[in-house]
Amino acid sequence: MKHSTPVTGSRKERTREFFRGQSVLLLGVTGTVGQVVLERLLRCAPPRRLYLLTRSTPKASSTQRIIDLLQQPLFAALHKGLRDEEGEAHSDDSTASDDDGGGDGGGCRSPQSSTQSDEELLLNGFGIHVIEGDLRKEYLGLSERDHETLKANVTVVVNCAASINFEDPFPQLFDQNVVGALRVMQLAMSCEGVRSSGCFVHVSTAYANSNRSGVIEEKLYESDIDHEHTFSELGRTTGEEHERLAEQLRVRYGHPNHYTFTKCLAEHLIDSRHGDMPTLIVRPSIIGSTYKTPFQGWTYAPQGFGTLVAVGAFGGSLRLPSDGMAIGDVIPSDYVASAIIKGAVAMAGRVGHLEVMHVASSHTNPITWNELARHAVKAITQQNSQNRIPKKYMIGPRLVVKWCASSKRYAVLHAMNDAAVVVGHSVAARLSGVLPSQGRQLSKLFKFLGRRQNVLKLLHPFICNQWTFKTDKMSQLARGDDEPDFPLDVENIDWEPWCKDYLEGLCRYSLIPTLERITARDEELPQSKQPLKPSTFDTMSPSRMSIASTCTGSPSSNRTRRRLAVKTNQRRDRGVDG
Repeated sequence: MKHSTPVTGSRKERTREFFRGQSVLLLGVTGTVGQVVLERLLRCAPPRRLYLLTRSTPKASSTQRIIDLLQQPLFAALHKGLRDEEGEAHSDDSTASDDDGGGDGGGCRSPQSSTQSDEELLLNGFGIHVIEGDLRKEYLGLSERDHETLKANVTVVVNCAASINFEDPFPQLFDQNVVGALRVMQLAMSCEGVRSSGCFVHVSTAYANSNRSGVIEEKLYESDIDHEHTFSELGRTTGEEHERLAEQLRVRYGHPNHYTFTKCLAEHLIDSRHGDMPTLIVRPSIIGSTYKTPFQGWTYAPQGFGTLVAVGAFGGSLRLPSDGMAIGDVIPSDYVASAIIKGAVAMAGRVGHLEVMHVASSHTNPITWNELARHAVKAITQQNSQNRIPKKYMIGPRLVVKWCASSKRYAVLHAMNDAAVVVGHSVAARLSGVLPSQGRQLSKLFKFLGRRQNVLKLLHPFICNQWTFKTDKMSQLARGDDEPDFPLDVENIDWEPWCKDYLEGLCRYSLIPTLERITARDEELPQSKQPLKPSTFDTMSPSRMSIASTCTGSPSSNRTRRRLAVKTNQRRDRGVDG
């Protein structure tokens, strides 16, 4: 392992110029980090080719999942940019609209474009190649043809795929976070362009070292544990024996849960197996909503601090462990994407090197859990006063946060609340037989309270402990940076407005849509007939969220088809789609 040179790169090398000549493979694109990385690449640094590896589901093919993803509000600015390009390319648009058949569109359309489907036009317009694959399968489930295509073309591999749910069973976490990561690395090592002039970027977590305390450096710490032997032992066991061994190893490692254990194990295995391939391990802390770009407040799903915000948004009071003075290391998702993209530029071509880079706030702009809670309470109170959260979803009238510094007292109170949830479920079940409507309402209440108890249990180690993650390498990337599309100035983040935007975005893009789907399901109405309810955040400040409403066009319209055909043929003229 070599760590002689920091990940800084040449300041003269612009990110857009670098990616213009690269063929990028991006994994985990349907997750929070993957979505933000995808949006940023497409809008700010479009690669020569962009391969997206994703699996199909029973409800949608891998291609359809990407099509649906590109229609989400996060990509609104990208669609707007394509519309602007169309306006420049079609100064005589009225003439072109009269000739929607075999005309050449002013020299910008090819005969083939008129035969392309709407989906092909959308993907080709963005320069995207969808690859069917699955981290859980040998060789990522790739077909022989796709495997050869990736080996021959890819120069940069970015792995954002992972199982991030603390509650997932260990076999699932191990299969995706360890075995899956090694499969991706193996594919990257088979690509000559990655080994020679590109790089492999693996997204881990800052809490891979949560078994340590104090200041955490940007490195892999020496350990008396044989990681290869551990991996081999876990790979040979199954069922209860597998989970029992995993628990023993987790305790021996000193990790608070299986998620951080699997991420730590994956890091050490990548370190020992990467060979001469330029490799960058990116460790984000607790990821929250976007702070700057493409707009404030976008988030995909509550994670970490967001789960506490989600509970509080609907009036669920919280009793939190410790005195709240520990640092709550949160980081906006657009800063994580910036670090991944710019880190890849700096790492490319550094044959034989492996670097670790933290993306965190505790080193340069720390904020305590108490301060985060205070900002969240203020934001939630403001939302409730403006009736932006439907009252039918509210559990209580307002959020109340209490801190309990005594670990023994907190344990007793938490156990009492757990017991209350159990009794409440029993009462709700009995009541449902007599008064069904009231029983269902009471059952929903105690399900919510049970979820709150579980969230507090899962986050307990991270609220009670404190780490300072050094971010020297990210600071070096940010120093003298003149690229506003790739923010890294963590020291300038104002946490109060970020918390406000986080709450608004969490409700707008995640919580309320989910609750509306659950309500529709509970009412046993066909989803196709369930009316779409207007967003409760349509009155949001235009300066903060207006860009999210610009993605309204349908790719099936003639105008959009011409725009995508123009974009496709412009890329083909530059030799991009060969």
